[in-house]
Amino acid sequence: MSTSTIEKSQLRLESIVIASPDVVQVELYSGSDKTVVVNIESSRYCLLNKIGSRVWQLIAQPIDAASIVATVLSEYRVDEERCRRDVLAVLDRLCAFGGATVLKP
Repeated sequence: MSTSTIEKSQLRLESIVIASPDVVQVELYSGSDKTVVVNIESSRYCLLNKIGSRVWQLIAQPIDAASIVATVLSEYRVDEERCRRDVLAVLDRLCAFGGATVLKP
């Protein structure tokens, strides 16, 4: 499979995403629902809220965005349309700073 950096408008529910190997996770403090992910190549970072942190956990292995949405919907009380928008936005942020790679747009 080829990897690519894609623009936000190209990220779809069918897109398969995985966390970049150049990124590490840092817990702010024990019990925090926020996660900081740091790209060690570029020294850029991204602060994720509770749901963003869950998305980060899910992309440890290749996964399509639709499966991430389904998991978040099963774990949190959130409107389905908003969940789709938010998951795609988190994935877009992660891809933009090099924290995630799209294996299949």
